[in-house]
Amino acid sequence: VMSVQEILNWGIDVIRLLQLFTADFFVLFMKGITLLGNETAYLIMMPFVLWCVDFRTGARAGVVFLLSAYLNFVFKDMLAQPRPFILEPGLNLIEASGYGLPSGHAQGSLVFFGMLALLIRKRWFTVIAIILILLIAFSRVYLGVHFPTDILGGWFLGGCLLFGYLKFGNRFEQIVAQWSLWQQIILSAATTGIMLIYVTHETIVIVAAFFGVGIGTILSVRFNYTQKPSSFSQHILRLLTGLIIGAAIYVVLAFIFPRNGEPLYEPLRFARYFILVLWFTTGAFWLFRRFEKNSKTG
Repeated sequence: VMSVQEILNWGIDVIRLLQLFTADFFVLFMKGITLLGNETAYLIMMPFVLWCVDFRTGARAGVVFLLSAYLNFVFKDMLAQPRPFILEPGLNLIEASGYGLPSGHAQGSLVFFGMLALLIRKRWFTVIAIILILLIAFSRVYLGVHFPTDILGGWFLGGCLLFGYLKFGNRFEQIVAQWSLWQQIILSAATTGIMLIYVTHETIVIVAAFFGVGIGTILSVRFNYTQKPSSFSQHILRLLTGLIIGAAIYVVLAFIFPRNGEPLYEPLRFARYFILVLWFTTGAFWLFRRFEKNSKTG
């Protein structure tokens, strides 16, 4: 049986082997692929699914994805395994911080694209999802920020969450759908409160987004804001309007709220992400409905 150090040394050998191929275009391609697993990419992809594909699909994927991201940081902090370039300086081709096991990019992409594939149920999309999951995972090893075992750990944890959703998701939704508005809000707040028991600089943002998805979904379903766009121009208008206002919320609140190290920084950072995700999940739909009603009557 290999020791932990032997497994990590093997991982470093794998990274070195992959990095023998150092063509500029390939390194650039890998850096581009890895960006698909970054926070900014999900802040664009998630609203796109909510606004332009199907609200319930986006909301389900969002809840499971954020739960996955939270658990990823909990396990990272528990296991406290360093990244490859900490053991072998200079191995990384991009910057990365924090612990390495399990890989957040590998786990997040498996859960997000995996959830979409399970819910959309189109063969062409499932193929694209599998390709993206594999490419993002490969990019993390190639760029020297994860051991191969970090990827496997992320996939295992993500796979457990997908299995859990398949097993219990529909039944849970059916039960909660029968509850009153206030019962649903209390459930969302209580779950958020439990997650805040373990709070770090990283997890506070995830918990805020989780609370935003929960409250936003409850309100949008309750007030029937979940209509799909009826034309290509509506798709474009939703994306442009929604993302521009979302970016404005993000930037303006970052500007007026305290900076890192100042009093109330973390609570107001929580508020900023909560408000942003509330915009994605319910505020934007209220605006879309006003727009689209006016364009019909006009």
